[in-house]
Amino acid sequence: MYLGSIASAEVIAVIDTSFLFVLLGVLLREIIAGRNWLNLPITVVLGLLATANIFSHLEALGYVETDGMSYLMAI
Repeated sequence: MYLGSIASAEVIAVIDTSFLFVLLGVLLREIIAGRNWLNLPITVVLGLLATANIFSHLEALGYVETDGMSYLMAI
């Protein structure tokens, strides 16, 4: 991993998790602009995936203990 020698694990986790939230924001903007409300449940799924990603990073860094629940959420 190239960034592992430059940045800390916390910085890499923030960069990784921010991608899904930026994608969620772009998706919400397009759904609202197009008034295509039938695609709104996809944002819920993407939000749950982003939450699972945050928990997996927090567990890997040792901040929380979820007993692998974040991996089950992602699946």
